[in-house]
Amino acid sequence: MLKNRLSQSLGRKKFESDAEVQKEVNTWLREADGEWYSAGIDKFIVRMRKVLEKNCDYVEK
Repeated sequence: MLKNRLSQSLGRKKFESDAEVQKEVNTWLREADGEWYSAGIDKFIVRMRKVLEKNCDYVEK
């Protein structure tokens, strides 16, 4: 979800340096909707619960 929204926001912009990209990403994150953050946290909790129930690692090996 983050990648899709961020890609849409940055998609057609041209950057001269990594610093410009970092500045734009930081601006985008500061302006992101609060509901978007809440939804991400809720999804993370669901994923972690599944991991704990299966007694396995979150990161695939």
